[in-house]
Amino acid sequence: MTVDDNSDSLSALEQRITYLEGKVDTLEKMVFSGLGRMASGHADDAPEPKGGLAQAAEVINRGHREDHLWVSGLTRNQHATLQMIMNGASDEKIASRFNISLSSAKSRALQIRKRLGKALDVDVRNRMQLVKIAEDAFANMDEERYFHISGFKKDWDAKWSDKDRKVNPDLY
Repeated sequence: MTVDDNSDSLSALEQRITYLEGKVDTLEKMVFSGLGRMASGHADDAPEPKGGLAQAAEVINRGHREDHLWVSGLTRNQHATLQMIMNGASDEKIASRFNISLSSAKSRALQIRKRLGKALDVDVRNRMQLVKIAEDAFANMDEERYFHISGFKKDWDAKWSDKDRKVNPDLY
């Protein structure tokens, strides 16, 4: 093993530990947030589902919560895929990056939209709505918080290189 391999392995391990610490923190927030809502009697005060772009705009304008809990509900693969979608990547490019089939790349994008829709009680029908809501969530989240939630920097896709295959082997 070379020094570079050891350095890459150590870097990957440090990133994974930071990511897992962020997941624990998020779970704690979700548990205590849920207990607080139940104690105040507001557990069932969810808005009725709506459709279209007006629905997405309403969600974005609901008060800009500091942490959008749906973001923490995504897997690492979904975070990586979402970053690519936000940067305009096609399904073909996503499939090529992760060495998966085109149908698997389309399925990832659909699963992200479904997870977001379920978490926010909205119908996310297309990538444009997905990107708008995601951009809003990430704009209000600092870099360190996002890294704790996802295990990635906010600009992971923009700075991606083949070296990432060694640093994040669980993605490929």
